[in-house]
Amino acid sequence: MRAYLRFERRRLVRDPRLMFFSVIGPVVTYLIFSGWSADDRLEGVAAPLAVMIGLAGYGAVAGVLMVGSAVSQERAAGWLHQLRVTPLPPGQVVAVKALLGSITAIPPVVAVGTAASIQRHVELSAGRWIAVLLLMWAARCRSPYSGSPSGTACPRRSPCRSIS
Repeated sequence: MRAYLRFERRRLVRDPRLMFFSVIGPVVTYLIFSGWSADDRLEGVAAPLAVMIGLAGYGAVAGVLMVGSAVSQERAAGWLHQLRVTPLPPGQVVAVKALLGSITAIPPVVAVGTAASIQRHVELSAGRWIAVLLLMWAARCRSPYSGSPSGTACPRRSPCRSIS
C-alpha cells in the first residue's frame, strides 16, 4: 500500500490543474479581492480575514474535488479494473484515494493564510491559525471518505455513475 500511496502522491503533485485551481487560483483571487475591501468589516470580522477564510475553503474544496474527479476518470478509463489484477486489495485503493483527497485540503489553507499574513498583515494567534487549519481540514475531509467508496462501489451502468 505504501508503494501505491507514493505513486498516487507523485501523480497528484505533478498535476498542474490541482496546483492551479486549488492553490494558485485562491491565492491570486485573495490578493485581488482583499485589497478592495481592506478597511471593511463583514459581520464584525475584518474583511481580509473573512475573504481569507472563504477562499481557503474554496481552495480546499477544489483540491478534494480534483481527487474525486480523478477517481471517476480512472474508473471510466478502466484503471480501477486494471488494479483488480494486482495483489492490491480494492479497499486499500479506496483508502489511498480518500487519504489523498483529505490531504489536498491542507495546502490551499496554508497558501491563502500565508498570502493573507504577508500581503494584508492578517494576524491571528498560533492557536487560531491551528484552529482554522484543523476546522477547514475537518470540514473538507469527510467528502473523500464518503464519496470515494460510494463512487467505486456503484455498478458501472447504474444511475449513480453520473454523480461519482
